Amino acid sequence: MNLVAKEYVAAQDSFDPGVLVLSQFAGAARELDAAVMVNPYDIDGMATKLANALTMSQTERHERWLSFNPFSEKIINP
Repeated sequence: MNLVAKEYVAAQDSFDPGVLVLSQFAGAARELDAAVMVNPYDIDGMATKLANALTMSQTERHERWLSFNPFSEKIINP
């Protein structure tokens, strides 16, 4: 499942990316530390973080997307 999270990041629209919500227990969590990390065993905490992800500003989503890949800035600003 680690590859799926990375594919999600790579497939995002660079001008309006989505939010990656990732279990803190996933192997990719170490590398994709700008994701919204959730503990799947904490239902209330996960609900709060999902609500935050759904209402996250475009600016914050874009900043998080850029931090996933140091080369992503070069993709949108060659």
